[in-house]
Amino acid sequence: MVRGREGIAFRLRQAILRLAELRAWKPSELAAVLGLADAAKLVERHLSPMVSEGLLERTHPENLRHPEQAYCSRKGGPAASRDKEDDDGAR
Repeated sequence: MVRGREGIAFRLRQAILRLAELRAWKPSELAAVLGLADAAKLVERHLSPMVSEGLLERTHPENLRHPEQAYCSRKGGPAASRDKEDDDGAR
């Protein structure tokens, strides 16, 4: 049974990553799209760990409780854009 739950969590995280490549999502939006009832648990169990793992980033990292907090892909998010600008400016 543990293997089944791990598989569900893996598929859920893959779906989150695909969605996060499109745009930044608030937890309530992600929960609704994914058919989950509790956005707070989504943050606790998946989004925050994915940020810690470097897979996602917060749109307001300086304020974790920001009312407009959203999550996006590291490669397509605000930090990725800043990094590209920094790289271009260094040449």
